[in-house]
Amino acid sequence: LAAVEAFSGGPLGEANAEKEEMMLAKLAATLDNHFSSGADASSMPAPIREAAEGLPRGADGLVEVTLEEITPMLDLSPSAARPLLKTTLRLPRPGAGPTDGARVEVGLAWAGEGATGGGARVNETLEFVLGEETEVGEGVRLGLLSSGRGETARLRMHPSLAPPARRPAASAAEAGLLEVEVELRSFREAKPVQAMSSSELLAHVGRLKRTANSLFSRGELESACEQYEQAGRVLRVMPEGIDAVEAALLSSLQQALMLNGAACSLKVGRHAAAL
Repeated sequence: LAAVEAFSGGPLGEANAEKEEMMLAKLAATLDNHFSSGADASSMPAPIREAAEGLPRGADGLVEVTLEEITPMLDLSPSAARPLLKTTLRLPRPGAGPTDGARVEVGLAWAGEGATGGGARVNETLEFVLGEETEVGEGVRLGLLSSGRGETARLRMHPSLAPPARRPAASAAEAGLLEVEVELRSFREAKPVQAMSSSELLAHVGRLKRTANSLFSRGELESACEQYEQAGRVLRVMPEGIDAVEAALLSSLQQALMLNGAACSLKVGRHAAAL
């Protein structure tokens, strides 16, 4: 017990449960490494040495383990360097989940001080259009795209996937994964493109362009190119007879999509598509 408390930083049962589990594993590995290498307990930290001195060299231990529950963890990481892990805490109701463009209502509970599992949680309720540039960050967006109505999940993410307000300062020491609990309370899908008015189509294309720009800036070039191409296809169904204001916005979007899409195609080696 003294050894575990020394590693976990507090009395067993009061420290963070996830941290205790990690510390127990670290303690077991430390004992195993010392004994398998032939070292004696004298070189260990005092609490571990005291725990180990009662064990004869080569002693075997027996423990009974009962598997009571399996909680799957879904890997949603955009890349190996930017991990995003999702653990479902409450299963969703039957039915498909939201897609980009849906208006969602979510509850968020961020771990305090930006530390995984530590400190008081900051709770907030937000309503926004999924895929737009919002304060929730890319990590929450990706988590919601894999969620169903009524689902609650814990997301652990690289700081770059969190909203800017939640990211640790640049001067901070090695930052770990940030944690947030996300509840998808409700959502309403956007209209099919064919049923949208001209103003709704322009707003939808604007969201696609912003998503593509974000993907491009993060180096996710293949996904960015697909978003630029999708936005261009949507513009082709624009109805005739739009007013001057919408015509100016349409022209601006067409130029931006053409230039940004060409730059993206060049980056991934699609030279013919860039012409």
